[in-house]
Amino acid sequence: MTKIPKISKRSPIFFAGTACVSNRALQKYNRVIINDSLLSNNVIYNGFWATRQWNKDKLNEIITYYNALDANVINENYFSKNFGGKFFEHNIAKLIGYICQDIEDMKFELTEKEYNILLATLIYNIDRLTNTVGHFDAYIKKPIKNSRCNYG
Repeated sequence: MTKIPKISKRSPIFFAGTACVSNRALQKYNRVIINDSLLSNNVIYNGFWATRQWNKDKLNEIITYYNALDANVINENYFSKNFGGKFFEHNIAKLIGYICQDIEDMKFELTEKEYNILLATLIYNIDRLTNTVGHFDAYIKKPIKNSRCNYG
């Protein structure tokens, strides 16, 4: 059993949510404890704030590759079959599915921070491209705008 360290009054604990409050607290406190069990949020926190090794040039090369992808030559995938034409424009869904799978396939070639940065970037781009309203994820029944999936 792991012993939980005693927390001082100088180490605030936040339910992180979007992490805006935690990010602001980092400017005031030496240590901030983020308490969040949502996996996607933890990916984002580790991508932004973890003090681990990562190679910016390597990630820029990967992101440049993703931005040059042509959805017309990408095969259908889980994401496009289930979310294309509903929550996302169909070709955007193909790109998202391809990129998601590619990141998973590269997982062991990436540091933990690089992996989290790529996933966090994808998560933020997915949110920007979705055809939904707020937290409800109810898709809007109107023509879906064909936006460019610029990754990064």
